[in-house]
Amino acid sequence: MKRSKRILGLSVFLALVATASVSSLDMSVAYLEGRVEKQAGSGWAALSLGDPVPTDGVLRLDNDSFVELRGLGLTIKVSRSGTYSIRDLIDGSRRVGLTAVGRALSDAFSALVGGPSRKQAESLGVRGNEETEDNEPVWKAGRFDDHRSAAMDSMKSGDYATAIGILRRALDEATPEERPEAKFLLGYAYAQAGNTAEALRALSGLAPAADDSWSRDFIVLKARLLIDASAYAEEVSWLSGYERSFSDGDDRSALYYFLLGLGYRGLGQAEKARSSLSKASTLAGDEGVGAAAAELLRKP
Repeated sequence: MKRSKRILGLSVFLALVATASVSSLDMSVAYLEGRVEKQAGSGWAALSLGDPVPTDGVLRLDNDSFVELRGLGLTIKVSRSGTYSIRDLIDGSRRVGLTAVGRALSDAFSALVGGPSRKQAESLGVRGNEETEDNEPVWKAGRFDDHRSAAMDSMKSGDYATAIGILRRALDEATPEERPEAKFLLGYAYAQAGNTAEALRALSGLAPAADDSWSRDFIVLKARLLIDASAYAEEVSWLSGYERSFSDGDDRSALYYFLLGLGYRGLGQAEKARSSLSKASTLAGDEGVGAAAAELLRKP
């Protein structure tokens, strides 16, 4: 009898260990918008914040839905409707290596949206800000240039929350001609703040003219967001239509090829990824995305 109890106890213990081992391989829902489901037997079960998602599972997203999964040292975001294998998402995320290249991307995009400093803005006749009695700046409503300058100052200091507030106000007050750039800047601020869902929403339907000063920045920003959202095929298709716009060999061209290489890596197209990353490394040199591209070229 005692031996039977010991065997039974050992069986229960091993079962618990096995269960713990399986659950440790789960990812979990860290952020959720809309309706996202996981496959459950022959049907589907709606996910909620904090729910586990097994690595051998399948996700399904409705239109206008967004999910962020965390676990296994990864953060995986999905924003497009469709059905997804969790294992494929994990494999794509690891091939892209966003955890490793995130800093290079962040630094590259920080340099994209420049703008005059406060001193320069004042010399150009931009109204700047008034000071209240408690020295809190209050930005005057009116010209879009004022809002843009204020938002630039906030973004340069890394205060994206303030920039987002300014740009949302700018979007409300902008003329039809100013709205496209206001939407772009708002999407950029959301992206730099790490809010992929809101960034994609801000950029939705935006189509700048080729001669808009921010058109190339928009192209690579949207590509970055599609990479962030695991939409690798869409990202490659998006960038492939704009190669002529990035033929001058500048920093944006290096970023273009780097992002294209990430998209190909996400799709598992190793040779195309290597070709694009090699161009990025050559254009950017030994720093920033150039160094990140060279590091990825050393990986399978």
